[in-house]
Parts: sequence; C-alpha cells; structure tokens
Amino acid sequence: MLMCFAGPIIANCLLGESIVAPFRNNRDILLATAVWYIINYMPWDLAYRASKFVPVHTVICLMKELQRARKISDGVAFAYKLNPRAYLVVLAIGVVKGSGYLEMKLFERLVRGLWLPASNECLKPCFTTKASCLIAAAFLLEKLGRLPCSHDGAFLAAVLSLFCFKLASKLLHIHDPFRPFESVFCTVLLGGLVDAIRRAAESSPATAAVPATGKTSGGQQQHQQQKDVSDGTANGLARDKEQKKND
Repeated sequence: MLMCFAGPIIANCLLGESIVAPFRNNRDILLATAVWYIINYMPWDLAYRASKFVPVHTVICLMKELQRARKISDGVAFAYKLNPRAYLVVLAIGVVKGSGYLEMKLFERLVRGLWLPASNECLKPCFTTKASCLIAAAFLLEKLGRLPCSHDGAFLAAVLSLFCFKLASKLLHIHDPFRPFESVFCTVLLGGLVDAIRRAAESSPATAAVPATGKTSGGQQQHQQQKDVSDGTANGLARDKEQKKND
C-alpha cells in the first residue's frame, strides 16, 4: 500500500495535508488488494506469467504511463491552486505525484528491515523522475500561459512522449534518453571541458617521457646482445685454437 499510494502520501505530507487521505477511497484499496492477491497467490502463477507476456506487459506499461501523466497534471493543478507563485513547490508536487513510489523505496526498504541509504532517488534519479520533472514543468508553463496550446494539447503531448519513451525502453533498450544531453550540459557548463583539458595537459609530459625511456632501454639491450655475441665468438675462436694446438 505504501508503494501504490506513495505519490499522494508524499504530496500530502509536503503540502501539510492528511497523509491518510489516499486510504479513504475504499474502491482503490480493494482494487490494489485484489491485484496484489491475484499476482502473488494465483495457482501456477498464471496472472504473473500473463503479465510478463510481452504484448500484455506492453499494454500494462502504456496504461501506467497514461495514469502517470494524469497524476502529474492533477498534482500540478492542485499545488498551483494552493501556491500560485511558488513554482518550485508546484514542480516538486508534480514530480512526486508522477514518481512518488521511487522516492518511497527508501522508507519501504526500511520497513522491510533493509537499509540502503546510497540507493536514493534524490542522489541518482532515474529516467522516470526526470521525465516527471520535465512534464511537470510543461504543465506549469501551460498554467502560466507560456505554451501555445491548451491543457488538452499539453496532456496529449505528455502522454505520447511517455508512450514513446516506454516503447523505446522496452523494444530498443534505451533506458535514459536524457543521458547524452546531460553529458553535453556537464561538459560545457559544469567544468567537464576544463577538467578534460587539464588532464590531457598533465598526462602529456609523462606520455612524452615514456617513448624516450623505452628507446634508451632498447638501445642498451641491443648493445648488450651485440657484446654477448662478440664475447661468445671470441671464446669460440680461443677454444678452436687450443684444440688445434692439442691435436
């Protein structure tokens, strides 16, 4: 239940609302309980196997993305109604509504007796959190009248974007389309280019010294081999001369 209603619980906690409000809807509680029971306790795991069948799993994932877009839209609208000038609060509520279960994982593991503080969504956000943040920003701009489209158009664009990202993740194994843009942003604006130039400048003298050292060692080795050959030839001639003298 913590994972199913994570978004509303965290959002209500941030807004000063009742954190038990999501559990007032008995229909949602019964639906979540029924799904949990069927998935875990159906004979021969038929429901679980059916949900993992690729076409069925794809449809479930697309329905989940549709629900995510609706939750982000509702969260942005509710937070904007309470705090019309607090844009950061509006964005935070939209992100929590769309990916609250990822933020709830830390507390959920603690309830199960598993403490993994390094595995934190705030420290290492996944694609779902980034997409929720982007879509929440789009809905906020639509509320401010900065987007040349209606709310229905923005909602349709958000749903189609989530559908495309999910299909790319399932079919093409592209799990984070934002990573190339993040690399360019970090390189240009967060000192990545300067650090790369400094590392290249620091490693160039050492790299230049390695071939010279290798050349000197190679010359000494060749000279030593030539000396050993000369000594062996001289010793061989001396033995031949002594053998002739004995004969």
